[in-house]
Amino acid sequence: MGGHLDLRPVDGPLPLTGADDPWMRAWISTRAPMALDAAYLGLLADCLPPAVFPTLTAPLAIPTVAFSMHITAALDDPEPAPVLVHTRNISTSGGWSVDDTTLRDRNGRLLASARQSRRVVGWSAR
Repeated sequence: MGGHLDLRPVDGPLPLTGADDPWMRAWISTRAPMALDAAYLGLLADCLPPAVFPTLTAPLAIPTVAFSMHITAALDDPEPAPVLVHTRNISTSGGWSVDDTTLRDRNGRLLASARQSRRVVGWSAR
């Protein structure tokens, strides 16, 4: 995926750093220009690692079980541009993890929100 994306972290903790806060924020775009449509936003909503990753120091398998996305604005930007993707973990326990993600344009307009439920494999601490 990294060969197809331009991913620029903005602030917040980085994955696998043992941070206290389970969230990440980055400007993301594709290297080859793509139209700003629902498919593009769906791709970007799933680009960042699971939001619990900043609290970890080693990777785990955390596959998506359910993904939903809600478009919240007209997708009328004539030029492809980076999208600000902010994902945060709202719950991780009992082998399950849930992330909420927002996607905003360069003017701060909310384009979409997404939620992912994931199964945490091989980690019994949470």
